[in-house]
Amino acid sequence: MQNALAKEHFDRIDNAPERRRTGKNKDKYEMLPYPGNTLMDEADLKGMLRAMALFIKHLNARGYMHFDLKPANLLYDIAPDGSKVFRVCDFNLAVKTDSNGRVARAQGGTRGFWAWETYCQLEGLEVKHPITRAADVASMGLVLADAAGLHCLGGGTQAYLEYLRDLPRRTPPALKELIEWMVAEDPAARPTPDQILAHRWLTE
Repeated sequence: MQNALAKEHFDRIDNAPERRRTGKNKDKYEMLPYPGNTLMDEADLKGMLRAMALFIKHLNARGYMHFDLKPANLLYDIAPDGSKVFRVCDFNLAVKTDSNGRVARAQGGTRGFWAWETYCQLEGLEVKHPITRAADVASMGLVLADAAGLHCLGGGTQAYLEYLRDLPRRTPPALKELIEWMVAEDPAARPTPDQILAHRWLTE
């Protein structure tokens, strides 16, 4: 019964007239408990994303996926210059991919930080795309979205993934653009770690 209801819900999403982010949230007013453009300091957001992208690049080069990128699996320390140094932890679900960078079955992970294709497979919905290394990129994007402001909003990253909520309107446009690219439904449409590192939000 639950899967039938879920399928009906996602059929409505798939058939929506506009299958894109609109910048509008369900709530008329955003009551955000932070004064700046992002919940987490933007410099720290950039440091966190660089660390994740470099880590995933390193992992992919060795033929592996992490499968459980989420806020709880990010550690940080303070460097001598006062900056934060981020590291990824918890490799319990890491798995080796085939020669095409795919796996037959998603290993699991944490709901709310699954790529769309992982969510569909684990929830028993129609899977339109294979599970590839790009699933880690989508999870990275959801971690970034959570830290940018979704953590403060009802439904959080899960509602964002289901197109029920957008990022806060005050999110910097370049950051919003990057997150939307990273969480694209089609894994082939997502950026590589190198493309993430070269994106204007990180380089300007």
